[in-house]
Amino acid sequence: MVKNIKITRSSVLSGALEAHLEKCERKGLLQRSTQEERSRSRQEAIAKFAPREDIWLFAYGSLLWNPTIYFKEMRNGQLRGYHRRFCMETVLGRGTPENPGLMLALDHGGSCHGIAYRIDRAVAEQELKIVWDREMISTAYVARVLPLVTDQGPLKAITFTINRNSKQYTGKMAVEKVAAVIARSGGPMGDCSEYLFQTIEKMTELNIKDKHLLLLADLVKAQLA
Repeated sequence: MVKNIKITRSSVLSGALEAHLEKCERKGLLQRSTQEERSRSRQEAIAKFAPREDIWLFAYGSLLWNPTIYFKEMRNGQLRGYHRRFCMETVLGRGTPENPGLMLALDHGGSCHGIAYRIDRAVAEQELKIVWDREMISTAYVARVLPLVTDQGPLKAITFTINRNSKQYTGKMAVEKVAAVIARSGGPMGDCSEYLFQTIEKMTELNIKDKHLLLLADLVKAQLA
């Protein structure tokens, strides 16, 4: 397996990320979605917007600090009905089969503050293909178009929620257990703790607060000390 790979615009467009995923699939670590399946769900999401309307994409995790796409505008927004949670297991990104890690996803209930990116409709297909080729690689996420509340008024945006039927869904875990997993896990894309800290750092910069993530960070730092 590739020892190190970063998710960048270049690694997605060059096929390097897909090649890594293909190797993981051959080892039985992943069942990849096909390009046809990705295209179908992407087109279904785009169809929720008017033909000449720009597309909004809601970011709540790594897309905050590593969007990898071109966008025209960004707005702070609140998504109601879903909350940010480490509830998706990973054995090929920031974890291994021997020591699975955890990634963020949106789970039912509560609300989530994040960033909405406005993508020019003229380049939306190519930009969203980049997003799909990094996020919709399996059945772990479900792409949805959901309403957001922003200071400039309501809008709708594409975002990625957890598929509760996926084998990667961990359900609700005690915060202490989540912290223990994050503190000890890492993989070809880096450590889970790095993912957590980078997310919080960017959220602080954007004036987005999440008490749960801050508590997790304190617990993880204590275990790493």
